[in-house]
Amino acid sequence: MSMALVLGLIFTALFWISFHNPEIYLVKAETLTIINSGYNAIILLTIPFLLGVVGAISRLLLSGVRVIQEVSLVIGSGLMAAFSWVGIKSGVLMAVIAPHLEKQGLAEPAQISSSPSDFYTLMLVAVFVGMFSTNLYLFISQRVDQLSQKASDKRR
Repeated sequence: MSMALVLGLIFTALFWISFHNPEIYLVKAETLTIINSGYNAIILLTIPFLLGVVGAISRLLLSGVRVIQEVSLVIGSGLMAAFSWVGIKSGVLMAVIAPHLEKQGLAEPAQISSSPSDFYTLMLVAVFVGMFSTNLYLFISQRVDQLSQKASDKRR
């Protein structure tokens, strides 16, 4: 009963404050810009996340591991694909790789990042990142299991 009274008093105080100060509900333009950018980023990153999930599931199916048992691995691989997409789209990856490409005379950074098939390249990268991160986890997990088995066999 006392908890309900405290919650009622808090609700009444908040209602009274908001009724007498309507200017607290004004949202600044900068805040709206940030909210808009965040919403757009969530929508944009859904695509590489799903492609990374597809890559992870395909790798799990190829390895014979049950997908249901490795749901967290699939989600993690999807997130890795989304992060790689952000790295490529933001230009951070090109800033790291570009000096090495220019030294070898392979290509200029502007030429690589503005190709007409950019979206399809990013799709393929997202699938490969999902597959690679799943493969890396499976390899490490298998190696740890082998080492654990060797250690337990030596104890016997």
